[in-house]
Amino acid sequence: GGEGTPKQRRIVGWLLGGTLAGGAGFVSVVSYRSAATKQATEERIRSKEEKPFPTRADNLKRLESGETFDVLVVGGGATGAGIALEAQLRGLSVACVEQEDFASGTSSKSTKLLWAGSRYLVKGLCKLFSPYSLLHPKGSWDEFAGTWHMVMGCFTERTYMLETNPHLTSWVPIAVPLDKWIIWPPPFGYYPAALGPATGMFVAFFKFYDALSLWAAPSSYVMSSRRVREEFPQLDADRMKYVTVFYEGAHNDARTNLAIAFTAASHGACMANYAEVKSITFDDEGIAVGAEVLDRAEPGAKPFKVKAKKIIYCGGPFTDGLRELSEGKDVKPVVNGSRRPARAGP
Repeated sequence: GGEGTPKQRRIVGWLLGGTLAGGAGFVSVVSYRSAATKQATEERIRSKEEKPFPTRADNLKRLESGETFDVLVVGGGATGAGIALEAQLRGLSVACVEQEDFASGTSSKSTKLLWAGSRYLVKGLCKLFSPYSLLHPKGSWDEFAGTWHMVMGCFTERTYMLETNPHLTSWVPIAVPLDKWIIWPPPFGYYPAALGPATGMFVAFFKFYDALSLWAAPSSYVMSSRRVREEFPQLDADRMKYVTVFYEGAHNDARTNLAIAFTAASHGACMANYAEVKSITFDDEGIAVGAEVLDRAEPGAKPFKVKAKKIIYCGGPFTDGLRELSEGKDVKPVVNGSRRPARAGP
């Protein structure tokens, strides 16, 4: 008959039961590994032996001592502190000077997100399942494979950051409000997505997104308009059909910057804030051999010389202004959106 023989029904039942059991077991293993990683991280943090850092005064004395550093990094943002750490860990002697607070510039003004690239994944899928793929199947697949590889790398990094740096990171709920059952013009120009709210396509995508992270993040969910009023009061709940919520990671960018700087210092890098580079010094052959640095925290202080074999500018949007120190006032800008630094004093 149409329902099949008892033997066939038993086989189907075994297959379904095995699939469900396997899925549940996989999720359990992933959850166990995630919990074990978090516990191991907490134990490492608690067992970490704190080492005293050189004081700012100690670092300034070292800068003035006549020691020749392998690298002088100018700028104490995330890039500068990161370069100082990497160079120090590779066996170089490093000095890093910042004219203001560490992370006082763009390194404290990011989006704070540690995201896995949901937008890139959506755009990649839309293009993969479009008429363009029928005309260019190999090129479309290669392009999607590159996007997929990048997104999965972002998932790995996001999970690592969230699990090993709980003092710097947290999960952030992101609401996707849907006030229409049919969206027009369609998102990303992908016509089937116009029916996303009505078909549950977006809800399914975020569940897929959860699975790609191996459920490291809190699970996505659908929120009624009544709950929207409680958790997202800034939204006009009366207009909403429903709201789907998913999670991305976030970090305290300024504190992350400080953690990198402290880590560099703990490995021997000479880190000093409120130390402004006033000029670059050169030898007789015109090769940069150091800089004159001013202690901006000390009224009436005079610049002192810091010796270095190499100098790296890490001024972010102010890098072209720093280049004037070694290349002259008529230096050609090379940084998009660059700005000349506002300097204290005359």
